[in-house]
Amino acid sequence: MLRLGCCCVSGNAHTRTFWGLDLRRFARLPSRVLAVAGGIVLAAIGTVTLASPASAHTAELSYQLKCGPEAGTATVVWTIRNNWRTDGTAKINRDLDGVKDGATVGSNQSVVGTEDVKLADNAKPFKLTMKWPDRVKDDHEITADWSKLDCAPRPKVEFTDKCDGSVVVKVTNTGKETVKIAVNAREPFVERKEIPGGESWEVFHARVDRAWDRVLATAAGTDGLAVVTHGLVCWSIVSRHVTRGNESPPSMRFGNTSLTLLEGPAPWRAGLVDCTAHLDAATRGDGMQA
Repeated sequence: MLRLGCCCVSGNAHTRTFWGLDLRRFARLPSRVLAVAGGIVLAAIGTVTLASPASAHTAELSYQLKCGPEAGTATVVWTIRNNWRTDGTAKINRDLDGVKDGATVGSNQSVVGTEDVKLADNAKPFKLTMKWPDRVKDDHEITADWSKLDCAPRPKVEFTDKCDGSVVVKVTNTGKETVKIAVNAREPFVERKEIPGGESWEVFHARVDRAWDRVLATAAGTDGLAVVTHGLVCWSIVSRHVTRGNESPPSMRFGNTSLTLLEGPAPWRAGLVDCTAHLDAATRGDGMQA
């Protein structure tokens, strides 16, 4: 705030309003007095410019990236900070999870909001205008860059202690791309492998369900149907679509060329599961003996 002090000087005075301030022009003043008075006014105005009230009205806008809740997505974490001594109002061009347009940001405080985006989409600018009660504002605009964000699924690692001093390390690639791994032990042991991409159990079971629907549609018009498929497909069908009474769930390891008989219609029942009685002992593998 600019405060002007005035002293009483003899002579006639005329009052004029200039920039909202009352300035007085005095008649017949010595030039030295006028020069000094002018210096005081100029110095005062210069001080106002250097210490402008708006000079400390600042806001900050920043962001961080992390992998999103689903494949191919990212979460942008936006931080809005008010560095001024009074509360401010954050005007933003889109609402965030945790921060809405027009939110109040306390003095010297921050608010955090998030939004989920698709990595394949082009980023859109995020705009902030911080406004304070004295009508001062501060504008910011940032476009998040997630072009270098690596959100590939991480391999699943399981450790099994065999109680003989050795540990079995099982690494499952849950993504679609090949990953390289290295297993390091305390002793001089390093094993490196490349694990090709695969599919999750949810995706696998969904694929089996679609095949099972086709099997049922085909079997509806026949007296019987033979299906030749992989052991894991047999396990998925028997464990999820077939009634087996009080029997325990079947093992995932179905024997090679084993036989499973199902009776329908719904509810489908298992008459025989993973039978390898038609094989000799050398080729029977993990299948059951009927």
